[in-house]
Amino acid sequence: MSGGELMRLSQSGVQVRLLVALAFVLWVCVCCSSPSSDSTSVYHAVFAHFGAEKSPVYVIDRPADPSSFDPLKDARLPGPLKFEIPPTTLSPAFLGAPEAQVLSDDELRSLFRSNCRVAWALFHGHHRDANVVLRLSPVGYTPARDHAVVFVASTNVATARSNCLGTVGFAVVLKRVDGLWQFEKTVDLFVS
Repeated sequence: MSGGELMRLSQSGVQVRLLVALAFVLWVCVCCSSPSSDSTSVYHAVFAHFGAEKSPVYVIDRPADPSSFDPLKDARLPGPLKFEIPPTTLSPAFLGAPEAQVLSDDELRSLFRSNCRVAWALFHGHHRDANVVLRLSPVGYTPARDHAVVFVASTNVATARSNCLGTVGFAVVLKRVDGLWQFEKTVDLFVS
């Protein structure tokens, strides 16, 4: 090969590497702005705000249907909301809560086949470290994607074991500030 041919091959190799690098950067940009990336950031913000006081947290891996939370049209919530479904299986990493244990619906159903007190005693037998059980909705976004809402049902395990009560439902409202999701407020929805 002549020097000119080697130079052309070298230049085309550099061009290919530059194109591959550019494609990778574009892929990262698309992934980082995707809804699942937003959902990850929202869940991380929720756990950053509530996780420390509720460690260890046990989370059900199939988020609650947001339509089961009433009232969705509460004047204290931003709206209208469009809900996006997170990955089929949540994980502590996805939630941003390494201390969380994620339970499946099947595991909970198998534990809660009997009456409430027996069920919570069984749950405590299998999960002695559990302080709180959370059930999370998919993330709802305003059309401008400047606000996000996650509905949470939170059960205090000790209270539930003693009297089958101890669940509170609330909405966590987050606001996007400079591209980051930040806690704005909670809206109480129910107590049982």
